[in-house]
Amino acid sequence: MMLIRRRNRLIPRQFRIIFDSLLNRSFIKGREVKDFEERFGSSIGTKYAIATACGAQALKIILEFYQFNKNEHLLIPAYTSYIVKDLLENMSIKYKLVDIDKKRGTMSASSLREKIGPDAKAVLVTHLLGNSCDEEVINIAKEQGLIVIEDCAHAHGTQIEERAVGTLGHAAFYSFDYCKLINTFTGGILLTNDKQLEEYSRRVISSLQYPSTLFLLKRIFLSNIESLVFTKRTTPLFKSLLRNAKLLKKVKVMMNKPKRGNLSDFKKFSNIQAKYGLIQLAKHRDFLNFRLNFVNKIKEELKDDCQFLSRKKGDVIYYFIAIVDDAHKCSAFLSEHGIDTGFGSSIMDPLGELKDFPGLSFAINHYVQLPVYESLTEKDRIYISKILKLYATNNSFN
Repeated sequence: MMLIRRRNRLIPRQFRIIFDSLLNRSFIKGREVKDFEERFGSSIGTKYAIATACGAQALKIILEFYQFNKNEHLLIPAYTSYIVKDLLENMSIKYKLVDIDKKRGTMSASSLREKIGPDAKAVLVTHLLGNSCDEEVINIAKEQGLIVIEDCAHAHGTQIEERAVGTLGHAAFYSFDYCKLINTFTGGILLTNDKQLEEYSRRVISSLQYPSTLFLLKRIFLSNIESLVFTKRTTPLFKSLLRNAKLLKKVKVMMNKPKRGNLSDFKKFSNIQAKYGLIQLAKHRDFLNFRLNFVNKIKEELKDDCQFLSRKKGDVIYYFIAIVDDAHKCSAFLSEHGIDTGFGSSIMDPLGELKDFPGLSFAINHYVQLPVYESLTEKDRIYISKILKLYATNNSFN
């Protein structure tokens, strides 16, 4: 048996919702998209919220609006998603990498100061793993006259000084993909207080087509299949099978994964996705509290034995990260004891050479992702604590 490291969030009574939506013709179009935009924007505290096909589409619209010339560049963290890098390269926008704070995983203020030059136009402030980016990073960017774009894909519920992330810069975006804190089986949202950006975004979205009913049903089906198939009992078998390169390639083809950053895949946010989003918004605080309580109990039990990613008041738990002596060794040990983990580049993508970015190198070599999701039980939590303590007995977490 194995505790898998993450699970897709599934919606109660979702097949009844699908059936009713198809029956009353509100599966693709309907009033819920507007309702979701208004409620989400209100929950964050911005004037405008525009639902998008994914977080990358929202970022693309923002970058297009601010019109980078051939010499200007965007400052981005060296530890983030390759989707950002792929998108920038597809849009022919130059970028410069900034190191991260090794204890929090977010952009380093000191590294940002070093990297800002005359051709810097904007900074992508990424609130990573549920942690808010250091407010000093935002202040430095504003002092230098840079456009501040917030990447909140991991941070729905995260706050800085009681202000929701997504309200601190010129524009922001959230993601609602399978394993995100809100799951609409793909989707995102663009947030801003800038009326011109809102109008531009609406024009772009209105020119796009809706996804097909078949496409959305496929996304929902695959998400459910993944959650049903990858259980405590079956995960070890599938992990061993997927070590076969040919089989892994076939699985990727079956899933029909688009190339990351492929701009032609962007479409509109549909009504069924908005319905799923509204259901989760209503219970989002309970979901966050479960994760926080689960993690805090483990941290309290192991406070003398283990180290974890530093968190501040207002941060949420997207991924649960332990800081260990050797990420590969610890991950192998936990796997042997039935705990599936992510480590290093399987948590986030390193965009730079490790030798050039000390914070990035630290994350790759010392971060281990532990399971945290609402279907875990008290028995599971006790077991995770027990195995971490067992590892710490013979190894250093410092």
